[in-house]
Amino acid sequence: MTYYPKNKIQINLYTNGNEFVTLLFNTNYIGYYYKLYNGKYFTGKTPNEPNSLELKSSFGPTSGGNNDLTLSPIPYSPLLPTPQDYKVGEFTRYFIIKRNEPIFTEVSKKEYDKYKNKQADVYWRLYKPISLFWRLTGEINQVAKTNKDVTELVEQRDQAFGLGFYLKEDWTQYYKFLLQENLYTNGGEFVTPDGINYVGPYHTHPNNGPMVGNTHTPNYHSKLLSVSSSMQKPNTPQPNMSMPPTTNTYSGGSRGGSSGGGGGGGY
Repeated sequence: MTYYPKNKIQINLYTNGNEFVTLLFNTNYIGYYYKLYNGKYFTGKTPNEPNSLELKSSFGPTSGGNNDLTLSPIPYSPLLPTPQDYKVGEFTRYFIIKRNEPIFTEVSKKEYDKYKNKQADVYWRLYKPISLFWRLTGEINQVAKTNKDVTELVEQRDQAFGLGFYLKEDWTQYYKFLLQENLYTNGGEFVTPDGINYVGPYHTHPNNGPMVGNTHTPNYHSKLLSVSSSMQKPNTPQPNMSMPPTTNTYSGGSRGGSSGGGGGGGY
């Protein structure tokens, strides 16, 4: 019996039929199957099953199907929100999921519509199209929470488990801060790049996010980092906010004062 490393084989897959036929008998197959690294499929849960038969697509070119069929969804590239999307503050993302495997592809609206409308030039029986609402602007912690909640809802509703993992749980992907000036924080919201609690005036820059000072100027000024636990990546140390502000606080000046200085990463 041939040995296959775990990363070279997918086992315990199942088909309800109308997806594969046996290569030897050309008959519709219903049951368990496994997939090898080279893209071949065989009957049975694992290679250890006796009398395993090779399978082929039941509606692919090898079975007399349409030779113009697109074998797999075409990824959307470049996938960037438009200026109009940012003006609205949200956009819709589109995905194609392989029905019998947790394989996701983010696609364009045009590609999504092909599968949704079951066009003849795609393998629509093998794939399921889903869409996802995605926020782009607003309060960053709320944007992250909304995108996370909507993704989990779609996973449950459309049986699209693994979508969040496919998105790398980056709930603020494509996020952009709006330009806002003359803001003020009493502490507990931001830290400097050195991890010090920040109290004082700040502004938000579309590219750099929160920064020290009332307004954005050409002079050097530091970026600020959110201290919200919901925005921390896994295994990222949390800033130490337990010390009193008098001993662990960076002040950027009084409300309405001039832009403050600071260390690290701003301009």
